[in-house]
Amino acid sequence: MPVFERIDIGIYDKLLRIGDMKTHFLSILFLVIFSFSCTSIATKTEYIQQSEVIITRLDDYSGIMKISFDGEEKMYFNIGQMKKLIVKNGYHVVHAEIEMYDYSTRRGTMEFNCNNEYVEIKVKTSYNKIDISISKNNIPTENLKIITSTGSIRMTGIKGAYNTISPLIPNGSKIAIVDIKPNNSDSVYILEELMLLFVNSKKFTIVDRQTLESIRKEQRFQMSGEVSDETAVSIGKFFGANVVIVGNITTSGRQRRLRLRVLDVKTAQVIAMSSDII
Repeated sequence: MPVFERIDIGIYDKLLRIGDMKTHFLSILFLVIFSFSCTSIATKTEYIQQSEVIITRLDDYSGIMKISFDGEEKMYFNIGQMKKLIVKNGYHVVHAEIEMYDYSTRRGTMEFNCNNEYVEIKVKTSYNKIDISISKNNIPTENLKIITSTGSIRMTGIKGAYNTISPLIPNGSKIAIVDIKPNNSDSVYILEELMLLFVNSKKFTIVDRQTLESIRKEQRFQMSGEVSDETAVSIGKFFGANVVIVGNITTSGRQRRLRLRVLDVKTAQVIAMSSDII
């Protein structure tokens, strides 16, 4: 009897071990299959969360059109050229500009949303503006937000303003271009072109616009109306700038002017001013 019990118990232990190994193997197999399924689902989900965007230039104006997508993708279009992008679903901004024979710049900007769609964007330069139209899945889309379809800014005016004020700013200065009113695509374009001129001169340090915007919102500087010298100087001190620049775009009839004021942060005194037709 004791011998039989020992034999029976030994067989039972072996059966348990075999059962444990079987369970362990099945567990591993399940994990492998589950991981593969999750990877497949994730890949499929990532794929379907994209939209196809076709951008076409339609006009026959001479010159190369520069188009940016979400402020990052820089593309250059000749007459009739078409390019395709695969983009993530969601909110996007398309900006187009072209420099004309009279050195003015035509620009246009459009905002739109896409969600697993086929999007066609057509860009066309006319006499004094750039028109941007859009269709989704071959259906024209109405009521999209167009920031601006107009905008003819003479680059000579921006360069003229720079040439007037830059010699009066001490070399090595750290400059913050605080604000140009009104806050629209024209002022953003002028601000960025001014920054480019200052940076390329290699004589000055410029506070980055994105950094300026984020900190300005965080610190709640009041910028809704005309920016006072006191506010501009306070922003300049916050960024460790020696010089701040403020400006505005004024209109008289069909003529527009860019007026800039340059202030010394330490003394709050105006050290330069300019007024140029743009």
